[in-house]
Amino acid sequence: MNGLPSVAIVIPSWNGVAHLPDCLDSIEELDYPRDRIEVVVVDNGSTDGSSALIEESYPQVHVVALDENRGFAEACNEGARRATSECVALLNNDMRVEPGWLRGLVAGYEPDAGYVCVAGVILDWDGERIDFAGGWVNFHAAAGNEHFHAPLNEALIEDGRDLPFACGGSMLIAQDVFLELGGFDPAYFAFYEDVDLGWRLWLAGYKVRLSGASRCFHRHHSTGASIPSDRQMLLLERNALWTLIKNVDDENLAPLVASALFLVVMRGVLASPSPRFDAVAEVVADLPQLLERRSDVQRRRKRSDTEIFELFGRPFAPLLETEPYVEASVAVRTLFGLDRLFTRQRATRVLVVGSGDSARLPEMARFLSDLSDVAVLAPGRSADVLEELLTESDLVLVGATTPHARTIAEKTAGLLVVDLADGTDVECPELRQRADVLLSPEDGLQALRDLVREPWRRRRGTAEVPVPEDLQQLLRHRRERRAANRPAGRFARAMSRAIPTRFEDSVRRLVGRSRLTA
Repeated sequence: MNGLPSVAIVIPSWNGVAHLPDCLDSIEELDYPRDRIEVVVVDNGSTDGSSALIEESYPQVHVVALDENRGFAEACNEGARRATSECVALLNNDMRVEPGWLRGLVAGYEPDAGYVCVAGVILDWDGERIDFAGGWVNFHAAAGNEHFHAPLNEALIEDGRDLPFACGGSMLIAQDVFLELGGFDPAYFAFYEDVDLGWRLWLAGYKVRLSGASRCFHRHHSTGASIPSDRQMLLLERNALWTLIKNVDDENLAPLVASALFLVVMRGVLASPSPRFDAVAEVVADLPQLLERRSDVQRRRKRSDTEIFELFGRPFAPLLETEPYVEASVAVRTLFGLDRLFTRQRATRVLVVGSGDSARLPEMARFLSDLSDVAVLAPGRSADVLEELLTESDLVLVGATTPHARTIAEKTAGLLVVDLADGTDVECPELRQRADVLLSPEDGLQALRDLVREPWRRRRGTAEVPVPEDLQQLLRHRRERRAANRPAGRFARAMSRAIPTRFEDSVRRLVGRSRLTA
């Protein structure tokens, strides 16, 4: 790309008079040529004097005044339509940006290589915690931010990595591509419109990446908090279903939508009365228009679902952590054979088996704890505890001289990594044969990050995820309940009886028991 592109910074705003000065003042300090920037505030029918404030204090800002609150999605679209620049940078009104924010986004913009959309890093207002540094999507199109609200740690920010979507609060996109694809789906109003756009970009042959150098600061949900909680839940549930129905191909549509609907109902049952049922009703009522929008999305398809699913990161992340819901998630996933669709899952549960003579394992455990959920098993713990942790972990890290070598070789379900950093070799032939990865003394912590991010690249044998995330949580629930000697509730027992034989067989095979106990 020759030279810096012109950029329209589009800021949707509804009653944002308390936030706009910080936002617009920070834009004035941008390290970017002034003649390459236009600033557009789309006022969503505000009644707090926002437009008057801008006209009086920021005359260089172009205000697009809408007669009513049309939602985040349509406000962004209207701003993009009014813009005259090559690129559109979307920014929430409750943000302030670093001087290098825009240059950072532009540095990742590489349309000739397909990267027409770039996400920026979003921190909390004090710059101490992460709001967005990457995202994940699960199989029913719900999404989340990786490391959300974790303390700022530069090791968690991977500049240039591919993302399934860019957060709409801080992103850059080619204006012509944004408008060609229809922008954000205005029917969404708010929530998940950026997930849907990211999916459509990838389907249409484009790419999305993260710019680690682009930083802004967010008063999290200060605007979103104005939406009543029941309405927020309806939008989240409905928009996830819309995203799924629009974007997956014909072969995968029925099993994924059926699975998603089962789980919406399950969440509703567990939290009744619930606007989740209203979300399903709105999806059904909107089906004719939704299928028209789906037809437009599918017409632009240049990538298969398999290619898109590989970006999800945590396809089996359950939205509720209660045991009945996790049981339902596992049962539905197994019933519809979703394991064949989603074969790539980042390591979400890591077990580090301690060894008294290893100096590097504790350091590795600390490093991994920023990337994943880590359990550390001290030497001398019972074999039963070790076996249960081995079956519920999708990455197991051990020292070469661990006294539990044979048990680990036999019972590990996930990726098995053996650390040779102390210069020792693997003495147990079963452990050496079973190990997927041998870490040499020269392998640094970056090698561990790669294993957590993409364990499938080193996994041998089955192509399926060995321990899906929902199964990890279910096994943990049952282990903790047995340890506390708590009986299963009536609902959990009923769910256990309803779980298909195929599911029970797979869990028995992992756990090594002849019968599952509720």
